[in-house]
Amino acid sequence: AAYRMSNLSAAPRDLGGIYAIRNCTTGMIYIGRTRRFYARWNEHRMALRNGRHEKPLLQQAFQENGESAFDCIIAEVSEPYQQGYVERIEWRWMIVFKSHGATLYNTLPSWAEGRTV
Repeated sequence: AAYRMSNLSAAPRDLGGIYAIRNCTTGMIYIGRTRRFYARWNEHRMALRNGRHEKPLLQQAFQENGESAFDCIIAEVSEPYQQGYVERIEWRWMIVFKSHGATLYNTLPSWAEGRTV
């Protein structure tokens, strides 16, 4: 399911997994993992609004394009949340998006560069 920033509250509050923050203006994507979609999105949103996001390129794009330019997409739900497993799935989603031509705000681990799914 895809959720715009303004209505991510409709996302499952107690489910975790993999999500993507997509810049609809540039097409760039940030892939992340979380135990709780709703809480994690609030953390991202507050950091972006306050100019303190950990990914400088994402922060810059947010300031240039505005909040309405971004979608948050739940890519995969993981029940139960298992850290090592979800981390590998996060990397797989990065590879999937990159292999389809997306530019990521994230950096892949060196072992994953050039791989396709």
